[in-house]
Amino acid sequence: MVIGNTIESMLKIVYPEDKLQIIVINDGSTDATKKIIESYAEKDNRVQLFDIPMGEGGKGKSRTLNIG
Repeated sequence: MVIGNTIESMLKIVYPEDKLQIIVINDGSTDATKKIIESYAEKDNRVQLFDIPMGEGGKGKSRTLNIG
């Protein structure tokens, strides 16, 4: 899945671990995206899920980024 590959790539960034924070915004996806993000967040505290509430997502990328 694309989100898993993206998170994997970001975790390989050569940067001080204590200064890297990966915030992933779930915009109301209906597939396994949220579960995949949660599995990475459980394993690595640099990954954080921001889950847009049901009914609020799916209204455009700029809105999603502003809410996030």
